[in-house]
Order: sequence, then structure tokens, then C-alpha cells
Amino acid sequence: MSDQKININKNKNNFLNFNENFSLNINKSDKKNQKKIEIIQKIHQKFSGHFKNALINYLNKPVDVLFNATTTQKYNKFIKSINNQLISINVIFSDALKTNIFFFLNSILVSTILEIFFGGPGNNKFLKKNKKFTISENRTIQNLVILMMQSYKKSWDINNHFIDMKLINSDTCIQTIEFDNEEDVLVSSFKLIFNDIQNDFFIIFSESSLEIPNVFYKKSRSQILKNEQIEWKRQLSNEIKSSELNIQVKFSEISISISNLINLKKGKIIPISCSEKLTAYVDCVPVFSGYYGSLNGHYALKVDNTISSSINELKKKEVSHNE
Repeated sequence: MSDQKININKNKNNFLNFNENFSLNINKSDKKNQKKIEIIQKIHQKFSGHFKNALINYLNKPVDVLFNATTTQKYNKFIKSINNQLISINVIFSDALKTNIFFFLNSILVSTILEIFFGGPGNNKFLKKNKKFTISENRTIQNLVILMMQSYKKSWDINNHFIDMKLINSDTCIQTIEFDNEEDVLVSSFKLIFNDIQNDFFIIFSESSLEIPNVFYKKSRSQILKNEQIEWKRQLSNEIKSSELNIQVKFSEISISISNLINLKKGKIIPISCSEKLTAYVDCVPVFSGYYGSLNGHYALKVDNTISSSINELKKKEVSHNE
């Protein structure tokens, strides 16, 4: 019995240690995510300033853009809060975050911007009854999204971060979003203010993007440029390697006088001699030598060795890369 009690106590201690370690890991994860959310909030604060300046230049009117907060919400709860509005959902993919970013613009905001652009008061507070945006409103949405993307990229760059963005789609159908109803999403809310009239818009993305390492930590601009150059060289190398070239092989070369050339007639035989080893050329540059023969009823050339130093260098790099 005493042995059994000792084992139970040991298991109990192990269970307590497990709970303690598990709790510590959760706390560490929460602290890391909280730090990343704080970084996002700083970025979005800068975004509101950049977007404000971009809108002032676009509208030639004094507007203001304020950042409210970034919160974690269940996706279905967020959708319920905007469910009765016609929404322009703009899907932007970010390779840095490995996820889609969504710009939510409601119909009142779009109509307000359109009114201001054409010199109106911008006080349209009525929900749009139509099921879709007009051509002018869609053009306004396109311009707003371009300004938002430019401002968003600039905001990350100022914080010594780098983010790439590409517009994937603009739609009004909420069902096109891939989030699960119970999925946690990061919702950043903003206010557009003009003559004391306020309109909300949102930027959201999945909370799972917070788990991606090194995305939210500082990276020097020189390192970013270096990585871009490496990627550019890699793409260029792949494109060059996939290019098609014409290979020419001279089987024989003879000299003939002009008088004999003039006297050539059908059926005339010209004796030629062909060396056993031939050289292949690309754009008059010798690249390799080899021996000719036949393969499956066609003339063929068996490569003996490469001649061009650049090809040998490429082969060495390819081997070292594969290793």
C-alpha cells in the first residue's frame, strides 16, 4: 500500500508540474501575441495618418481618419455587427503575413466619399437599399483601395517592417470569405470624419497570422533589399535556364574556288571529310564537343566535355546548390 501511495503522489506531482508548465507556455504565447497586437496598433495608427493625407490629396478637402483599436473577435460576431449593410469586401493577399487582409467599406462611407469628391456635403446617412454598387461607386471603391494599400505598405515600412500586398478580389458577398464562424479574427476599426460626420471602416485578418515567426520583428532595410536582390537573381536564373537555344554543329568545312562553284550542276559530287570529334556552337560560341552517331534513326551527338567556362561555372553552382 505504501508503494502505491508513493506512486500516486508522484503522478500527482507530475500532473501539477504539467499544469504549471502548460500554464507558463500559454502565458508566454499570450504575451508574445499581445506584443504583436501592440505592434499592429502602432502600424495602424501610422496608417490612419498616411491614409488621411492620401484622402486630402484625392478629395482636395479637409478630412480626418482616426484609428480606434485592434481587438480579437469571433468572426460571426463581427459579421452580425455589419449584417444589414451593403459592404465592399476587398481581399488583399500578403505574402509576409501568409494570409489575406480584408478592407471592409460600407455603402455610407463610399457614398460619402463620392459626394465629397463632387463637391457635395457628404452627409448621406441612409443605408443603401440596392443590392450592388453603381459604376461610379465601384470606381470610388477602386480608388480608395489603391490609396489604402499604398498607405498600409508605407505604414509597415516606416516601422522597419516590410509587407507586400496584392489585390485579389472586390466583392459584396460575405460568403466569399474563408473564415469559420467561430474563428478568431483581428478587427481594426477606423473612423473617417468630414464636417463632424463620422463613418466607420475596418481592416481584418486571421489571428493565426500572429503565430508566424519574424514577421512582426524589426528587419533592417538593407537586409530587405538584400533578400529582394537574392530573389530577383534566383528568378532571373530560372528564366534564363528555361530559355530555348539553337545548337549548331559543323560536320565539315571545305574550300572551293569560285570557278568550281559556278560550274556546279545537279548530280555533281563534292568530297568531304568529317572529323571524329565535333564541336557544338550557340550563337557562334563553342559550348561543348562530342562524337556523332545515330539514335533511334536520327543523327545524334554524344557530349564528351563542355568548353564554355560560363557553362562549367553554372554546373558548379547547380551542384553546390543541390548539395
